[in-house]
Amino acid sequence: MTSCWIDPIKTHLMTGWLPDDAQEVRQLSVRALRYSLIEGLMYKRSFVIPYLKCLRPLEAEEVLKESQEGICGQHLGGRALSHKITRLRFYMPTMFADANAYIKNVTDVREFTEYCNNNNIKLHFGWTSIGKQAGGSC
Repeated sequence: MTSCWIDPIKTHLMTGWLPDDAQEVRQLSVRALRYSLIEGLMYKRSFVIPYLKCLRPLEAEEVLKESQEGICGQHLGGRALSHKITRLRFYMPTMFADANAYIKNVTDVREFTEYCNNNNIKLHFGWTSIGKQAGGSC
């Protein structure tokens, strides 16, 4: 596996390792307080939500793909997708930016937007004053 953001924090939590630079020592010590190791896996701690499993970049790509397109896919926007991943109890520090970048590159979204633009269809969504679907099926 290639080195990623998890490795220095996990090494510090497992062995107490610290980098040589004093500023990096302080940054790592402060960052490490937000994480826990449970059975060899790193989790982000929080007071409000349960522990979130920390993901490496390849794992994060798989979670993004499965959340958007897989069995639990809903074709969400970037912000909603990042919140969904949090509700699924996963964490990556660049979650919001990664979700937005992933959404921009999803083929079906690009094709749909391109189709609408080519046919002069305006994309806008709004609420009805009643709050129900036409026909009262809800």
